[in-house]
Amino acid sequence: MAELDVSGSFLITIGRGDGPETWVIVSTNDENGKPMLFKFPKHLEEGPVRIFVALSAMFGAYEIPLTIKEWQPMEAGFCGLRVAAPSDLGVKLHQLRPSSLGIVITAGKNRGQALACDCGGADVTSWFPDQTLKPPA
Repeated sequence: MAELDVSGSFLITIGRGDGPETWVIVSTNDENGKPMLFKFPKHLEEGPVRIFVALSAMFGAYEIPLTIKEWQPMEAGFCGLRVAAPSDLGVKLHQLRPSSLGIVITAGKNRGQALACDCGGADVTSWFPDQTLKPPA
């Protein structure tokens, strides 16, 4: 079994309608530096990537498997993944306040793993930088 070099980070975004979304960026190459070409089947959970909460403010060091909801292809060796907490958990992923996510990549006989830390994005106040959102009345 050959090793894969894996790294990643994640960000909780303002989302696109249903509230906050969590996006994970994964970078993977083989031990010779050749980038992995990500391929995902129709059922994303059968793909080469597994992601889980490794450390959160709510549960501490407790593994919570996440569901990959969407993937975004990028330059060779990179991909973006939108993940969510399991529906039976009772809380959304952003409510767990995750600080580290575990990433496991399996491609044939090759395997790699990494911890993705929250990259602490900018403090977004509005889609338009010169306007401030006001809460609904």
